[in-house]
Formats: sequence, C-alpha cells, structure tokens
Amino acid sequence: MRDSSDQFEKFTPDELNTAMMLMKTRKAAGLDGITTEMIQHFGPKTMSWVLNLFNNCVRTCRIPNGWRKTKVVALLKPGKDLKVPKSYRPISLLCILFKLYERMVMARMSLIVKENLTPDQAGFRPGRSTCGQLLNLTQYI
Repeated sequence: MRDSSDQFEKFTPDELNTAMMLMKTRKAAGLDGITTEMIQHFGPKTMSWVLNLFNNCVRTCRIPNGWRKTKVVALLKPGKDLKVPKSYRPISLLCILFKLYERMVMARMSLIVKENLTPDQAGFRPGRSTCGQLLNLTQYI
C-alpha cells in the first residue's frame, strides 16, 4: 500500500469544520442514508473519528468501497410530461462523507495548484476567462 503522508499533511479539525460549514444542507442522502444535517450534529468524538478516517484515506490512497457507489434518481424536468422517459434527467446521489472528503482534498489541491501555476494560465481558474486571454493575444499580435 502506498503511503502519501510525505506529500500531503494531515487534515486538521479546522479544515474539517470549514468544509462542514460549506456543505449544502437540505440535500438528499446517498446510499448510506446520512445527510449533511446529521453530520453537522456529530459530537467531538465522532468528528475525531471522521477526521481520522479522512487522514487514513490520504495516507493509504484508498477510500471506503461504499463511497464508490451512488444512488441514481430520475428527476422530472420542469413542465415535461410524466409519461415520457425523456422528460426525466438522472442525478447521482453520493455519500455525504465522500462529498465532505472531496471538498477537503479539493481545498488542499487548489492551494497547491495556485502556488505552482503561471499567472498566464486561465483555464479552470476562478475569476479568469478565455475573453481575457483572447484580449491579451490580440494585443500581442
């Protein structure tokens, strides 16, 4: 099993709390039945267990198998006929703990990427667009 602890510091309780506050509430649960509201009411011991779980996921480069499964639900598109299959769109409901873990990893990765990208890189970066890049290009030409 690969150990990534040398590349990624352990998550802190502050990071977990910040990620928790950013989680959207009133969303459907995944296959495990856990909602954001339930996690927000976890006590200190349970939150410590969650933090330990997340740090073990990073250390071992593995996630629980249950996180790899989703619950797919068909939602009716607004103003569409109930009887027509094309009137529905599928959504995948992920486990909330996995969403929380993803949010924490994304926050860390964003910092690493931000520190290492050239200022000229605009793709997939907040506050930047292709319009600005095209303007720079036309001025250069």
